[in-house]
Amino acid sequence: MIASIIAYLIFCYIILSSNFFSENSIHKYAMPFFFTLKILAGIVLYFIYNHFYENRATGDVNKYFDDAIQIYKSLDGNVKDYFKILFNINCNEQYMQKYFEKIDHWEVFGNSNFINDARTVIRFNLLLLPISKGYYYFHSIIINFISFAGLTFIYNVFCNISAHKKFTNALVCFLMPSILFWCSGVLKESLLVFFLGLAIHSIHKIFFQHIVHYFKYILILLLGLFGILITKFYVLFALLPAIIFLVIQKQSRLKLSQIALIIYASATAFLLIDSLATQKIITPLAQKQKEFVNVARGGYYFEQIKGALVDTIYINHSDSNYLIKRFKKVYTIKKGCPAFVYRKLEFEKSFEMPNNNKNVRLLSHLIPANSYIYLPTLNSTFFSLLKTIPVALFNSIFLPTFFNLQNAMYILPALENFILMLLLITCLLKQRKIDDSSKLFLWFCSIFCFNLLVIIGITTPVLGALVRYKVPALPFIFYLVLSFINFDFLKKNMK
Repeated sequence: MIASIIAYLIFCYIILSSNFFSENSIHKYAMPFFFTLKILAGIVLYFIYNHFYENRATGDVNKYFDDAIQIYKSLDGNVKDYFKILFNINCNEQYMQKYFEKIDHWEVFGNSNFINDARTVIRFNLLLLPISKGYYYFHSIIINFISFAGLTFIYNVFCNISAHKKFTNALVCFLMPSILFWCSGVLKESLLVFFLGLAIHSIHKIFFQHIVHYFKYILILLLGLFGILITKFYVLFALLPAIIFLVIQKQSRLKLSQIALIIYASATAFLLIDSLATQKIITPLAQKQKEFVNVARGGYYFEQIKGALVDTIYINHSDSNYLIKRFKKVYTIKKGCPAFVYRKLEFEKSFEMPNNNKNVRLLSHLIPANSYIYLPTLNSTFFSLLKTIPVALFNSIFLPTFFNLQNAMYILPALENFILMLLLITCLLKQRKIDDSSKLFLWFCSIFCFNLLVIIGITTPVLGALVRYKVPALPFIFYLVLSFINFDFLKKNMK
């Protein structure tokens, strides 16, 4: 408790005295106020997860924190193995597996990602445990400062591009409800906005300020991109085409619209060829969508212990009365239990368990989602991708609305989307003329947001996850829309 208070006071002092935080501040005490709001939002987030989620193992705020504590206890003071886990050195060796046997999220069942980003948050918590001794709020304050620094990087870039819009820039970076809520907990999003802020800051220095010494900012950019890769790798895939756009613009005299057309035409041709040949691009997207659908459906996933002829056995929540828990992750499925063969992300056939009881090992127990939304099924063909993109964009931009609220947590995101729709309509009335210095950055933001929203929309059939996953795009979306609104025209007509 005392360490948390001291850390908070130190960070407030740094924010007040550092030019990095104060150079574009709308008021002397505005930035400490925004940071304090993040701390309070983190407390609210922790309260919600601990009072409305029955199982700590299903709440992201708790599950990675608890796993880190379990690893730390298992280490029992072994400093060498502590640093090996922290820096991912030979973690797959057989003798290291004893540290991961009792935790649930070091290995993620059904995860087709080539990087397990859950380990990034576990390692972050593990890094702080020698100081915090398991006190959660210390972790919350540290990650809130890291997240706040990342948002400040983005805010400063917005202010350098549009110096006359400090208030609206502060609004979209620090006071958006979804950003304030989801970037204030011990979650991937908090780390992600820091690394994204580093990347945007260095991109601005390299491509927009025409500095002489690039090496320093290239290193910062690489650090930011690596952090994005290990935190949420799909955000990196959305950002890279936008960076390529800037590289081409810097080396050619083509119009910005022509460069964007070249990039997307090349991407379309590449995806079409891939769908006809290797299917290495669209197939992982289809697999990710199917994984998320299975997660949304919930249930129990098992593997047979002896002589298994199937990959996985799936049992619905409604049939859990057929299960007998014996020891740790070993269950017995009683005879007559309705189940499904689960092979390669497809339910191939249904069957009843044989007359004898079967001993099985639990792979994963998933709670059904209450907010499933329609999404066209994506397969490995290019045309199924084209069919999915419009629905994906609509879902990721405009959902949730006030017509599909599941609980009180969706009210503020629905309000955000309603305001966004009003702003888009306002843009259609009369657009502001964009100067050349801002136009390039707006193109960069547009490409990044479009890519990210498409990826999220294609793979996410759950409303709650959709709200959370699009948080990194929100500051850029609202900055884009506000940049095109002619406020002088509105003021004149309102008078």
